[in-house]
Amino acid sequence: MSLIGLILLLPAQARYVQVTTLEEITSGAQYLITSEPTLERGCIMSNMLTNMDDKQGKLKSIELPTDESKYRTWEIVANSGSTGAVDYYYTIRRNTNILGILDIYGTDLKVGNNDKWQIKESDDIPASFLIQNVLTPDRTLSMTETSDKYWGNYSGSKSVYLFKQITVPAPEFSLVAQQFYDPIQVKLTVAGGYTIHYTTDGSTPTVNSTKYSGSIEISGATTTVKAIAVEADGTTSEVVEQTYTYCPPIVVNLGGEDHLGTLYSAYPVQLPANAAAWLITGKDDATATLQLQCYADEAGTVLPAEVPYLIQGTSNDEPLNFVLSTPPPRRKA
Repeated sequence: MSLIGLILLLPAQARYVQVTTLEEITSGAQYLITSEPTLERGCIMSNMLTNMDDKQGKLKSIELPTDESKYRTWEIVANSGSTGAVDYYYTIRRNTNILGILDIYGTDLKVGNNDKWQIKESDDIPASFLIQNVLTPDRTLSMTETSDKYWGNYSGSKSVYLFKQITVPAPEFSLVAQQFYDPIQVKLTVAGGYTIHYTTDGSTPTVNSTKYSGSIEISGATTTVKAIAVEADGTTSEVVEQTYTYCPPIVVNLGGEDHLGTLYSAYPVQLPANAAAWLITGKDDATATLQLQCYADEAGTVLPAEVPYLIQGTSNDEPLNFVLSTPPPRRKA
């Protein structure tokens, strides 16, 4: 039997990121089609048709794990235009050879015939897909569950997994994930003249997301910045992200003749002026008293996180504000 396309060695720097939604499929990008949601086990669909008489029209498998030089990727291209009841379909190809089916009655694959496919997210298995030829929507492109492990256009709904080949470098962040109180400025960079698109609402960025044009100011709320680099043809990098955690001031109200209050913070804070802090080391139930250790009485002293303090001020009229104590914003090494 013939070879579907030419065997091309992948670039040494290629990486693979699992595709989990249809939105992440970029038309014209290269993909591994696999039987498992990992590249550590299962099989990759190869580009070699078997020449065994009882396996005509079947593609061989590449068993995982294996060296990346043995990987075989497929270009998935989105197409518009009506074909029967379908207004949108995909072609799956290597070079100029497009994968199709021999006819509508069997499981055989063939180059160049009946080459229109639908790709759907599986309703049953997260992050997997059903790849169905337009002419045989009751069959799916999948691998046999038997020991011979050949790929064909089999009956039933069998899910496969897609791993996108990434050759575009991902953006880099000027600041690593960190806590903050005062506003911070986050810069994104990428070598090679690619454009950068990003989101700050937790969603996955696409080519339609905000285009990066300058520093992103983060203030007043915990924010996750996600970003991709985009090539001129629409090919994208993997998604990278950093989360910046907002730590608001902690207000301690004082009371009693000694102007006392208590403090417990999940993050280190600075001791305000005209205040003192005692570390609560225990309590005496018999005498209903706290065991205290004088910790700090100098403004600006950093109170470590996640320990209880007794705070004393000079007046009950104004509450004390304890703000996050941090070093200068931590930049990427």
